[in-house]
Amino acid sequence: MSQLLIVIFSLLGLINTVSNAIIQEGVCDYKISVVPQFNVTAYQGVWYDIESLPSEFQDGACNTATYNLNSAGTALNLQNTQISNGILNFTTGTAQPQVGAAGSAKFDVTIEPPGSTPVPYWVLDTDYETFALVYSCRNNTGTNTRTINSWKLGRKKGPLPNDINIRINDSIEGIESLKNASNQFITRDHSEEACSYFVDFDGPCPTTVTGVADFDVNKFLGTWYEVARYPQTAQTGQCNRAVYTASATTPGVVDVENSQVTDETRLTISGVASATEQPGVLAVNFTIGDGKLFNLY
Repeated sequence: MSQLLIVIFSLLGLINTVSNAIIQEGVCDYKISVVPQFNVTAYQGVWYDIESLPSEFQDGACNTATYNLNSAGTALNLQNTQISNGILNFTTGTAQPQVGAAGSAKFDVTIEPPGSTPVPYWVLDTDYETFALVYSCRNNTGTNTRTINSWKLGRKKGPLPNDINIRINDSIEGIESLKNASNQFITRDHSEEACSYFVDFDGPCPTTVTGVADFDVNKFLGTWYEVARYPQTAQTGQCNRAVYTASATTPGVVDVENSQVTDETRLTISGVASATEQPGVLAVNFTIGDGKLFNLY
């Protein structure tokens, strides 16, 4: 199945992507009202990200956040999850009450590893049972700008009730930074398809898999189009193809060019493949990394 080759050789996902974070002129307003006498115990549990502003650390679907009180009862342990290209990603951290804000809904969230810069996490409104409106604002060093994030959370998947949306919108209208970004909220997908992912298998790769015994590399040359693939973070585009041609300068070597279309842009990566002592196995080198051995079927 030639699609396996395309999956393995496609390293286009290593190309950097541009952050979609919301950056505005001006500094953060630290006088914004949050939930008073915040009931941190009632806030525990699982929250689903129903809608949220674009951010530099969130690009998947089926996003959730789970909060649990630590053993001392002074902070929340958290775990965030999202599914991207069929892969379950998660981060863990803690939410500590901000200094001087004990009893309110103002926290500083630190994502592991330890030593990471804390991020403000303010609960602007919640009924603890149906919804929560969360806001975050960070001043950008050396500039008169701020980066904001916001999440409309729900205890269940799917749209929030109309009366809750009205309540949330009223809160947003009263906050300048959120009001200016109100049309940029993204509805997060919690469908069965979006929430499915492939489970990692325990143990090392099997050693009993072999390549085609009578593999003929000359017959394999040409253009191959991807029909299906297992999800992976290194390959997110469409119209994927791999082109194999005999090297014009080195006998026995195959030139490789993989391509995919992402955001209406065709991305390509080139390398070379050479035969090994194992039938049906080529050693492939791309210009951005070391070569590895892969089975061809």
